[in-house]
Order: sequence, then structure tokens, then C-alpha cells
Amino acid sequence: MNEYNLIDSRASHYAKLLHWNAEEAVCLLLGKNPNIVLQRIARSSSSAFERTIEYRELKQIFNRSAHLIGHGDKFSPINVLEWGIHYEVSVPKFLIGHVEKFHGPIQQWNPSEGYLALRRAPVLPKSGASRKGLDKPDDVREADGDELNLKAKTSLLRLVAGMAICGYSFNPNAERNNAIRDIEGDLYKLGIPLNNQTIRAWLHEAATLIDWAAVDEAITEKFRNPKMK
Repeated sequence: MNEYNLIDSRASHYAKLLHWNAEEAVCLLLGKNPNIVLQRIARSSSSAFERTIEYRELKQIFNRSAHLIGHGDKFSPINVLEWGIHYEVSVPKFLIGHVEKFHGPIQQWNPSEGYLALRRAPVLPKSGASRKGLDKPDDVREADGDELNLKAKTSLLRLVAGMAICGYSFNPNAERNNAIRDIEGDLYKLGIPLNNQTIRAWLHEAATLIDWAAVDEAITEKFRNPKMK
């Protein structure tokens, strides 16, 4: 079954993607090339690899956890690997290296801290209370438990990136960021205990959604010259 094995160049390609679908995620966790597997499936009813117990069992477990890992059929690489490592899947080390390069450090899987928190819809006032300025944005679905859809998540992450960069001078290119410590401290004052690894991971994901070509030059200049205020 060597033809299905994932090679380094394909791992690098998939690590650069913002999202994987469920089939890609399961194949990659098992060190298999999704392109080959899915091509074989498309040409016939199934592939030899898809029929293996290893694949079927992991896909079943993954599908049962899908709502904790991503939204719909879109799963961020970092969430997939954290989930896989937590459930003792032998994820290829070179895949982990590529994903960390593009998405930040792997953390201990904790769905209560990261993705689930961002999927919850804003809390609206009870009936009779003032709703001025608190109406839900158009990209939040009313159905499906008031969950944030992908468009809303992107908007929220951009909002987070804007506040972190302009309010805390967060520099996504810096190896060390005092901004993360400051954000952690301010969140703690508000009774929101998020650790710096969680904050760092989400800020780096948010920063990938910024159109840096359109950013004011005064801000990008501060990244090149940290002494500027």
C-alpha cells in the first residue's frame, strides 16, 4: 500500500491550506496522500485503503467529533492534529512540522478553550431589554443553535486581528510578543482565563486573514522598527 503513503512535499502542500475536509483530515492523520485515496474512490466504489479497518475506525471516531473540530466540512489543520494526537493517532512528524510552520504550535486538545468558544453566538438581551447596537450580524445563522458559520468566524477573527494589532501592537512576525502577555492579563481581569498558547494560536490564525497589501504603511513600518511607538 506504499502508493497511498504521504510524502513530504504533499504534506507541505496540505499544511498551507486554511481548511481540510473530513476525508483529507483522516487520510493525513494516518499518513496517507488524500489525492491518491480520493482519486481511487472516484474511479471505483472504494479504494483498497478506504476499506482498511484503520481508516474506517478513525473516520467513524472523527465524524462523531466533527462538531468539536471544525464547522460543517471545514477543519483547520491545527485543530485536526491536536485532536488526532489527543486520541493517540500516530501522526507523521513531518506533517506536524509543516502544520506548525504555517499555523503555529500544537497545543493540548481542549475544545472548551478554542474553537467552541468562537462558535458561540453573541448573547442578546432578554425580551424587553434594549437591543440597540446588539443585533446579530447578517452572517450569523438563526438556525442550527445560533452557531457562527464560516463567514461569521472569518469576520470575528478579522475583528480580533484588528484589535490585537492596533490596540496591543501585536506583531505576527515576531518570535516574542508582549502583546500576548498583555491580552492574557486583560482577559484575566474580565474573568476570561485563556492561556497564552491559546491566544497566540488564534491571533496567528486571525493574522492570516489580513490583507497586508492594504494595511496602512505606518503600521507595517512599526513591525520593521519595533522601537517606533
